[in-house]
Amino acid sequence: MDQLCAVVDDAVRRTKYRYKKMFKRIQLFKQSAQEGVDNFIFPIPDCDTIERLEVSVRMFPNIRKQYVEHLRRVKEQTKEVVKAFPVLFSDTALEMYNYMGTGRKERRAMRDYHIFHDCMLEAWSEDGVNELVLAESINIVIKRADGRKRAKLFNFRRRIFQNVGTIFSSLAAIIRVISDERLLSKQLADPLEYEQSLRRPPHSAPVTIGGITFPIADEATVEKLEAVVRSDWSARQAYVGLLRSQMPRRTDAHRIYDIVSNRIFSYKALQNYYLTADRQPYFKQENRKAMVNYEIFQGCMLEAWADMGVDSAGLKNALRAVVMVISRKLRKSIGTNRRY
Repeated sequence: MDQLCAVVDDAVRRTKYRYKKMFKRIQLFKQSAQEGVDNFIFPIPDCDTIERLEVSVRMFPNIRKQYVEHLRRVKEQTKEVVKAFPVLFSDTALEMYNYMGTGRKERRAMRDYHIFHDCMLEAWSEDGVNELVLAESINIVIKRADGRKRAKLFNFRRRIFQNVGTIFSSLAAIIRVISDERLLSKQLADPLEYEQSLRRPPHSAPVTIGGITFPIADEATVEKLEAVVRSDWSARQAYVGLLRSQMPRRTDAHRIYDIVSNRIFSYKALQNYYLTADRQPYFKQENRKAMVNYEIFQGCMLEAWADMGVDSAGLKNALRAVVMVISRKLRKSIGTNRRY
């Protein structure tokens, strides 16, 4: 308990000292503003006012006398040149100055100004401040002013980056909402195409055979592939190789539906095809086409997958499943479009 009381007392004492020092500084600023130089308010706010003060001090002896007297009054309160500068000049006013006028940025030499050199030496002469001490003090003042400027700029940039981060987070949230809305609208517009796009392997490079790109998207391209396979032996072998590459293991034989309806053809390309011509598809009563009459659905697939244990009966069952699932999904798709 005693330790806690000691900590509290120390904190109170430090706070009182800080506020007392701040109050003295405020009083000094007020006094400096009231007892300054004619037509000038201290601390000097900008570079133009410094130049105007310098011209006035050089041209008018009474202004010079007032300025030196003002420096002496400030000296009585601050004692040191370094502590007197914040009362006399703001950091913004000193941005274009340093003692020698050198550096990476073009600056004006304060040693050539009466208000920084001659008048201050006159005001602090009784305290033993010579030109060397004055130069060191001014260098410290400029260094601290530059440090405060960098800190202010750093804090400003940090706030900007924080705000930019908040803006980007908000934009990302908006983009996610828009993306979700587009995805939902796409799913509602064509559920079957949406489901099929999810089943396709990501980042798969398109395969082209005889000018035909896979997966085939429409019925006309299916007919073109059939004609190319029947007329060009090399194209047939390439197509068989493509089918074989989609089933690298015997255990993948059950995936014929996925291979046929997603990786080789799209559902739109197969919606007018049926396994045999004796049964009509659900939607198309005319121009139905039997898969058993197509080399791309029979001979090529049997040749490609014979080593995987796929025979004629197994292939027919798989193609029948393809047709049934596509018909079911087409019915569902039309029902969804009517509903929405």
